[in-house]
Formats: sequence, C-alpha cells, structure tokens
Amino acid sequence: CFFFFQAEDGIRDVERSRGLGDVYKRQGINAEYMGFRKRKGMKEALEKFTEGKKYHQDNPKEALRLYEEALKIDPNISDIHNAKGLIMERSGDNEKAIACFDQALQIDPKNFKPLNNKGRLLVESGKIDDAIKLFDQSIEINSSDYAAFHNKAKALTLKNANEAEIIKYFDIAIAKEQSLDPIVFKGRYLLKIEKYDQAMKCFDEVLKEDNAVDEVWMDKGAVYHKQKKYEEAIKNVDEAIKLSPEKPGPYYLKG
Repeated sequence: CFFFFQAEDGIRDVERSRGLGDVYKRQGINAEYMGFRKRKGMKEALEKFTEGKKYHQDNPKEALRLYEEALKIDPNISDIHNAKGLIMERSGDNEKAIACFDQALQIDPKNFKPLNNKGRLLVESGKIDDAIKLFDQSIEINSSDYAAFHNKAKALTLKNANEAEIIKYFDIAIAKEQSLDPIVFKGRYLLKIEKYDQAMKCFDEVLKEDNAVDEVWMDKGAVYHKQKKYEEAIKNVDEAIKLSPEKPGPYYLKG
C-alpha cells in the first residue's frame, strides 16, 4: 500500500514535537478525560492500564496481559479496549482488533480513537467509503486531532478523489499536528501525481527538521529519478544507505 495510516492509541501523554513516525504520541488516559464516574475497581483497573502502557510498544504480550487483567477488574473503560485492539492488530488478527474497537465504541461512542483505528482497518479490507464515514465522525467529535484528517486524506487518495480535496485534508493535518508525518505523505501524494517540485518542497521541509530520516532521502531520490536527474538521485539514495545500510530498498532504487 502506498500509505500507512495513523494509529490512535491513547498511550502517551501529550508531548508536542517535530518528530517523524511516532504514532504513540497521543493523549494519556485519566478518569476525568474519559468522562466516567468513579466505579468500584476503576482505580485499580486504570493502574493496570497505566502499567501496560509502558510495554505497549516494546513488549506487546506483556501489555496485553496487563490490559486483560485491567478489563477483568473493570470491563467498562473504552480506552483499554482500544489499546487491546491495537495489540490484536499488531499480532495480525484484524477481526479481533475490530471487535475490540467496536467494544470501545459501545462503551463510549464519543471516543474518537477507536473510530480512527477501525477506519484504518476498513481501508485495509477495501471498505473505503465506510472508513471515510468513521474518519468524519472522529473529526466531528474531536476536530483538534490530526490523525483523522491525515487518515481521510490518504483514504481519499485510494478513491482517486479530487486533488484539491486531498491536499486540503493533508494541509489541515499539517496545521494541527507538529509531527512531520503529514508533510511526508503529502509529498508522496504529490510525487504520485507527478507534481515533482511541490513534492520536493515537502521532503526538503522534513529534512530541514530531521535529516536522519532515510525514507525521505529515498523519496527525494525518487523525485530526481522521475525528473531524469540521475546523479542527484544517486546522491540522495546514498544518504539513505548511509543511514540504514541494512535496508534493501535504497539498493533497489539505486540499481
């Protein structure tokens, strides 16, 4: 697939940065944010959830164990079902992942994170229109979160939607999020539609902020290759190789 889609996990506290690829930088969880009245066992469940979040990225089996323990204590916390769904997705079981996202939404229909996550998986299964409806619901609930705009823009590219509409949603995502991800994927869309100079501006903007992103050096190389500027293409691919010599992609493009 040309694009990856932005996950919503509720794993990390709000931390604004210009980093690339950190899909775990989302709002933290607390009882007030979730709008729940305190229930018996809820505090203990949230403590288990907090412990599980520490392992979510690097040790998903341990994270899953703690999430399931938390849900045994209190099965009515939407964000824990959402986090469990992400673990199921990472294990390759999209059916169970969607079931978790649905359970999260049954508990809290206004939780925008599982809306986004279910939408991403619907895109993977080819249900683009259904996915876009979920992204729109997420935007309506929380218009300050960039992921739904980002995901909708990428879904629209798969529908070959109007170019102006696609760019509009990428630009909204860029304006709302200080991550570099939406800029990268806007550039890749512009490359795809052969607007090479505009694509290059996106990639240059990213590398100005972080010049250690091997994939973006590859993207620049691809632009130069399309423009038949082969020496410049090789120079940029070589930068990607320096950063990640173990990856086969740069060698393939260079060859």
